[in-house]
Amino acid sequence: MKTYILIIITIIFSRNLSVSQDIVSNQVDFKGLKQGYWINYKIDTSIVKWQAILTDNSGIDTNICQLIYATGYYKNNKKDSIWKVYDTYKEKYSDKKTSHGNLIYEANFKNDSLNGILKTYYVNGNVKSEIEFKNNIAVGIINCYTENGKLKYTGLTKLGIDFFDGTEYNNGIKLRDRKFNYNVLLKEWTNINDLFTKLEK
Repeated sequence: MKTYILIIITIIFSRNLSVSQDIVSNQVDFKGLKQGYWINYKIDTSIVKWQAILTDNSGIDTNICQLIYATGYYKNNKKDSIWKVYDTYKEKYSDKKTSHGNLIYEANFKNDSLNGILKTYYVNGNVKSEIEFKNNIAVGIINCYTENGKLKYTGLTKLGIDFFDGTEYNNGIKLRDRKFNYNVLLKEWTNINDLFTKLEK
């Protein structure tokens, strides 16, 4: 009798646990405005060839996968809080039904505009740059890193100034203080046009 009670309690607990782990996403309100957490994905259909190891059987299957390219929050149909953007190289997900690639952008939004730190990432997962934005304009802190995670450049930008003061590093060790060209540095270390294009797929 105790065994049956234990089994019943275990089943109830597992069901409750699975329900609590579900994330409600992609919701609109009664006005049709996007609200809360959203997962943006595209459906990818690829052909998977297989060969049995112990027999001569072989065949072709169709693999359908949801490739997640962005996750984040909406408030009254406008992007708000943190949004993450991923690459969608489908060859990485051939054995999964839902997945995403490497993280390439992590952006802070307020009222549908970049407000806060925009992070870009290397393929190996290390941070490439951290650039502060106010209403889609880079104003404030800029930190740039090498692919192995060492600091390369730091600076502080101001609105309407073509050159700003900063520091250059060699393998994480301070090399010199210098001037940076605002437009050249942004072009090399981030790409907000690419970010917005990926978010609006």
